[in-house]
Amino acid sequence: MVPSIVKQRVHFGPFELDAHAGELYKHGLKLKLQGHPVQILAVLVERPGELITREEIQQRLWPSESETFVDFEHGLNTAVRKLRQALGDEAETPPYIETLPRRGYRFVGAIIAEEVDEAPAAELPVPTADSVKAEAAPKVVESAISAEAAPSTLLKEVHRKRLWLRAVLAVVLVLALIAGGVGLLRFARRAPGGLTVTATRQLTYLGGVGANSRILTDRRRIYFTTGNENPLQYVSVNGGEPSSIPIPLSRWAQTLHISRDGAYLLVNELYGPRGGIQSPIWIVDVNGGAARRVGDVDARDAAFAPDGKTIVVAKGRELYLTDLQGARPVKLTEAPGYIFSPRWSPDGQRLRFTVWDGVTNTANLWELSRGCVLRQLFPGWKKAYWVCCGEWTADGQYYLFRGARQPGG
Repeated sequence: MVPSIVKQRVHFGPFELDAHAGELYKHGLKLKLQGHPVQILAVLVERPGELITREEIQQRLWPSESETFVDFEHGLNTAVRKLRQALGDEAETPPYIETLPRRGYRFVGAIIAEEVDEAPAAELPVPTADSVKAEAAPKVVESAISAEAAPSTLLKEVHRKRLWLRAVLAVVLVLALIAGGVGLLRFARRAPGGLTVTATRQLTYLGGVGANSRILTDRRRIYFTTGNENPLQYVSVNGGEPSSIPIPLSRWAQTLHISRDGAYLLVNELYGPRGGIQSPIWIVDVNGGAARRVGDVDARDAAFAPDGKTIVVAKGRELYLTDLQGARPVKLTEAPGYIFSPRWSPDGQRLRFTVWDGVTNTANLWELSRGCVLRQLFPGWKKAYWVCCGEWTADGQYYLFRGARQPGG
């Protein structure tokens, strides 16, 4: 029996399953997963929310091994473990695959199935001003005829109701303005609250992390680099022994940014292949460990946009926006110095970054807002002349940055 799902592409969360090709994608990136793990996923999403017994999986995927129970159990457990690793699933609180001990599995995620159409898609007609007017004209004429044919008493009743409705709306508007003014007055009188560090706790005992590496977190792990042979490391937010993620970079590797869902890291090396400060940008899957270059993009810095589908890269004094493949970069702006540490606000409306002036050896914060309006933040600030490296809080309410009397302080 061939499952009907092979005629569909199934989307759930950031994943897309092409069961017909036996391929699983995450944010458009193909994962290194094939064979039984993908086949098991296809069987589960074929009937979401239903229990798929281990016996049914055996009959469909291991029919020739029906008599070798031990081999089947080992193969199934191994395949499910690989599938969970690719999905970032946890057996205790699974967002996608629920285990029913000794019985089977159930897909509990929300899926959207898209039928694959073999025929070429028909182009939608582009509406023009004339076509819109022509389509609207009969409705306007029909409305005019209806109004003209209506009895005069009906028109008077409609007019009276409109006047009454306008009076009610005016009263509501006045009350809303009064309430808004009272709220603003209370907010103005209330002193803004500040952020306070209440406690600190040591998480690792490595002796240090990479001096130029950003410390990134997905609220579950903390990622950083060291000067070791395997530079990319992570540790639980509760502390413990660090683990490494293999990447094809040298000990000069540095972490740049983490995607909003915590699934990918952007990394590069402190020095490029020709000794400059611009080097290839890499995307690293924190679950599968796969790493690939972002096209031919060489940059000093990079960051994910909130949509998870685009990346902003800093090349010298210029900022560019490109997709996850590094194709067709679009220039956003040019700053009066070298750009690094770009960060989008969570709502995607503002892009803040650090600009370094090589002549005065100072660093300042700048912002690019909607409409490509570029401005410096805190001009003439006297508390520090090296202001850099900002990070937004998840709710977008605060933007945290460093201020120092000297570079790197």
